Amino acid sequence: MEYEIIRLSSKDYSEAIDFINMVFSMNCCPHNFPEMLPVLYKPTEEHMKCHYVIKEEGKIKALLGIYPAEIVINENIFRMARIGAVSTHPNSQGKNMMKTLMEFATEKVKQDGYSIAYLEGLRNRYLYFGYEKCGYKMVFKLNKSNIKHNEFPQRDLILEKQIKEDYEIMVELNNLYKKQPIYFKRENKDFFDICRSWNNNLYVAREKDKVVGYLVADNKREKITELIAMDNEYRLAMLNEFYKEGSVKIDVSSADYKFIRKLGNYTEEVNIQDSHNWQIFDWKNIIKALLEIKQKSCRLISGESIFKIKGMGSFKISVTTKKVMCESIDTCSINEFSSSEFLRIAFGPLPPSLIIDLPEELKIFESWFPLPLCIGIQDGA
Repeated sequence: MEYEIIRLSSKDYSEAIDFINMVFSMNCCPHNFPEMLPVLYKPTEEHMKCHYVIKEEGKIKALLGIYPAEIVINENIFRMARIGAVSTHPNSQGKNMMKTLMEFATEKVKQDGYSIAYLEGLRNRYLYFGYEKCGYKMVFKLNKSNIKHNEFPQRDLILEKQIKEDYEIMVELNNLYKKQPIYFKRENKDFFDICRSWNNNLYVAREKDKVVGYLVADNKREKITELIAMDNEYRLAMLNEFYKEGSVKIDVSSADYKFIRKLGNYTEEVNIQDSHNWQIFDWKNIIKALLEIKQKSCRLISGESIFKIKGMGSFKISVTTKKVMCESIDTCSINEFSSSEFLRIAFGPLPPSLIIDLPEELKIFESWFPLPLCIGIQDGA
């Protein structure tokens, strides 16, 4: 059966919100999307046109959103599509409505020239549409014993929850945020809402009335999703100031190599977690940008490698001590991978040799990969 796909407008806001709140609340805990993700769900034309639906008898039966963003990787700007709110009415499941919407969304993202796309959800459900679960982040755990037995850097800090939006402070925080090797282009006017997304809270660190950093944490103070400061010493001092009791987990981007090495000296444990379901369209420039980040902090083995990704063409990666290159080439290679397979090889979280038995000419992958593909929870959809 063929379905008409309808793009929503501002007049559809109430119906769309009621629909996704109902579907997601039935599957797990109660949801209120405008409260949970205030940046994405507003009754404006700009926000609602990101949503596509299938209707029956004039009512929404399936919905998804394509939320545009720009991600900056080593100063290179890439257009990124975030797929979210993927939902089908319980009484309409099994009618291929979501399959129709996902096929539409995947083709639209390609045609609209996005470099990369991601979504949350079950791996095997979205493999059919070209997505693969890969990328990774570090999750550190800090407890009472770590606080007691380690000498954290001491700073004269005041760490306070930011209750109301203050535009000037948000500008300062955004400037700190943009010093990371990988970050989203956040509008200053949206920064406060982004930090409050997923029912989290924003804490601002000051030293002698000067803003020196911020962190984002849940209501129970058990999970920190962003920890940003002028330098890593301030980040550690902020952790020491934030800790109260029990344990706290800290998400750290896999591209944050220097802080990962430092934080590991203070915490109880670290787990490597896969990031999301990803699909890449601009392979050569994404790989190049992420390799450049890794090369700045890790000693990569110099060399070159040629390989083919089915449906995407052949590529050559060249690495020297001074330069990284990834380019499309016409030369064929005996080493051919599906896009799903190469997503796991290049972006982990496992090392390449645990994905495939590497042939001799590709063993250099063990030095280059996995690359630090990752985005934080606060920018998720």
